[in-house]
Amino acid sequence: GSSQDQAFVGYAKEAERTYGALWKAAVNSTSTDESTGLAILFNSKPIGAYFSSSSGGVTESSLNAWGTSLTYSVSVPDPWSLDPTFNSRYAKWIRPVTQTLVATAFSLPDVVSVQVVARNPSGTVAKITGTSSAGKQVTITGTVFQSRTKLPSAWFEVVIS
Repeated sequence: GSSQDQAFVGYAKEAERTYGALWKAAVNSTSTDESTGLAILFNSKPIGAYFSSSSGGVTESSLNAWGTSLTYSVSVPDPWSLDPTFNSRYAKWIRPVTQTLVATAFSLPDVVSVQVVARNPSGTVAKITGTSSAGKQVTITGTVFQSRTKLPSAWFEVVIS
C-alpha cells in the first residue's frame, strides 16, 4: 500500500448498526462474476479509482496528492464528507500527535515549532515545516506528514497544546 491506498475494512462494516445493511447491499450490487464486470475507463484504458474517507469538503487532485496530473482525477466538491450523518468518524476529527512522532516525521531529533507554509487549492496542506531546537528546518508535503503521523487526511490544522 501507499498514501494512494485506504484501509478496506471489508466485512467488519456489515456489523455496523446504522449503515451495515446499506453497505452490504451496495457491495452485493457491484459484485462481479464471469458474466458481469465493470471497469472505469479513460481513453479506453482502465484507471486507478481512488477513495478517500475524509476530504474536508473538497477532493484533492492527483497532481496535488501524488505529483502526477491525471485528467480524470481532479478536485471536486464533496459536501458529504463534512456531513456527520454520512461520515460520522471523519467529518470532524482531532488526533493528538506526540512531539516524538512529529520529530520523526520531519527526520529531526526534536521539533520546537511546526508551521503550515502552503495549502493546495482544495485546502489540504501542501507544505509543512518543522524546526528543531538547533534551528534546523525541514519542509515536507502534507501527504507525507499525514502518512508519517497517521492522520486520516491532509486536511488539518496544527494546534499546539
